[in-house]
Amino acid sequence: MKKKKLLTLVLALGLATSTAFIGCSKDTVENAGDKIKNGTEDVGDAAKRGIEDVGEGIKDVGEAGVGLWDKVTDDSMTYNEDDFKKEIEKKGYKLTEIEDTKSLLSVENDDYTINGDRLSIYEYDESAKSTLEGDLKSITDNGMMINGNKTSWTKAAHIYKKGRLVVIYDGNNESILTTLKDILGEPLL
Repeated sequence: MKKKKLLTLVLALGLATSTAFIGCSKDTVENAGDKIKNGTEDVGDAAKRGIEDVGEGIKDVGEAGVGLWDKVTDDSMTYNEDDFKKEIEKKGYKLTEIEDTKSLLSVENDDYTINGDRLSIYEYDESAKSTLEGDLKSITDNGMMINGNKTSWTKAAHIYKKGRLVVIYDGNNESILTTLKDILGEPLL
């Protein structure tokens, strides 16, 4: 994105400079310096706007690599999807399997509904801790980008990590949030 902005600025400067010299005759030579100065100021203003636009873009999507892995407190790789499903059912919830959506992370996901909200479970191999770490680092601090892809949520993403699982709950049901916290620990997001 920055390369495109820089290229645009360079092209604008080149265009402004060449425009200033085209048509220079004896009468317009005096104005050429003013045209170059104005063109340079226009390019400078465009550069400032471009930098502001990039800053706004970062605010919109969050920062990758800053966050979620740093919040992990459970670094074990033993807890798995079967363990989670048993615990959630003991708490009185039924997971209804639905068609899996495209995986947001580097491993396949299993998708469920729980009281009408989507819950996605990503299970990593026991030896794939570095892959899990990389995936969590790829999630921006506001959850709007994952692995470089912009993401949207129906309600709100709540992301948990326990053992070799990453669980993403897209909902706001307080009872479910409390249950997930009891089972999986504090959400990373």
